Amino acid sequence: MVIAGVVVLYNPDQTVVANIKSYLDFLQTLYVIDNTEKLNLEIVEQLKKLARRIQYLALGANNGVAHA
Repeated sequence: MVIAGVVVLYNPDQTVVANIKSYLDFLQTLYVIDNTEKLNLEIVEQLKKLARRIQYLALGANNGVAHA
């Protein structure tokens, strides 16, 4: 069975990376959708280094959780 997860971010801080680490081992793929207007490049780089199975998508605007 393949299990994927989705996380919607808005102005994330360092706690997001720690939270993702806590459950990433249970997922084959994690989709991270970022509603933040201005990217936090430090967090983006940390997520990319964390695992290849993280698919990061920056929307560049806060369109809400339902849109993401």
